Amino acid sequence: MDTISIGTPRHGEESRAAHRAFLCGENPILLLEDLDLSSEKLLDGAFTLRLYPIVYDELDGVPVIAVADIMGNEYHSSKF
Repeated sequence: MDTISIGTPRHGEESRAAHRAFLCGENPILLLEDLDLSSEKLLDGAFTLRLYPIVYDELDGVPVIAVADIMGNEYHSSKF
């Protein structure tokens, strides 16, 4: 799913329920939100996306450093 978020602050309880539906359970699905993958370099071929979380205690979400390995030899990174 390519969207900014699966919930909005305007619908707080629904948003929290949607996040819990993905994260809670036997096989959780981790959500990556607010990441722009529209660069032409990413759209033109295959790439590997590596995510490095910056973990803080007592948060239900964390920022990540995202690194795209484009065709195995170029790196472009953004901190979110």
